[in-house]
Amino acid sequence: MPAAASPAPAANALEADTKDWKKLHSACRWGKDGDFSAMLGPSNINSADVQNGNRPIHIASQNGHLNLLELILRKGGCEVNAQNNGGQTALHMAMEYDYYECVNTLVGAGADKSLKNTAGHEAWNGIDGGKVYHVVALAAAKSSEDHLSNLDALLADEEAKTRIDKAELVQIRMKHKKDEECHWNNEVEGKFKELLAAL
Repeated sequence: MPAAASPAPAANALEADTKDWKKLHSACRWGKDGDFSAMLGPSNINSADVQNGNRPIHIASQNGHLNLLELILRKGGCEVNAQNNGGQTALHMAMEYDYYECVNTLVGAGADKSLKNTAGHEAWNGIDGGKVYHVVALAAAKSSEDHLSNLDALLADEEAKTRIDKAELVQIRMKHKKDEECHWNNEVEGKFKELLAAL
């Protein structure tokens, strides 16, 4: 009886590549810094998931893993404006999931705010087109000065006002009043009410 033929080398290589990108993507998704750092290199920095087209830069951005995102960008060779199968860039994802620091890091690395996904939404407006930068920034604000600056920017941006979700604003206010009462002072509250009245 003849021995069973071994798989072709190309098939073995493909299987190894698949396992490698899956391990890399998993380490990125779960924020396993050491594992991810050890695995990341020039040959896999842009490795795409065969199902959805996400790359490590997408995964780090959609999960808010700023340290991994910075590592990816420092390594060099990363395509900061890579689009997945839905046309999403990492910036689409960071905006959609309110990861303010990731948003700023991507923009600083040259992310194109105007790239559109397959639904026609620009990266600067998130996956579904409803995100507004200064609302994301307001949610991440750490001082009354930051709150006031973002509220002023929202009051001045007529186009953004058409996309602001009032319920989201109220949730941001409640969170800040609960967690950072000393920063959400009377001046901030007054400016916030002014914005709500303008919507």
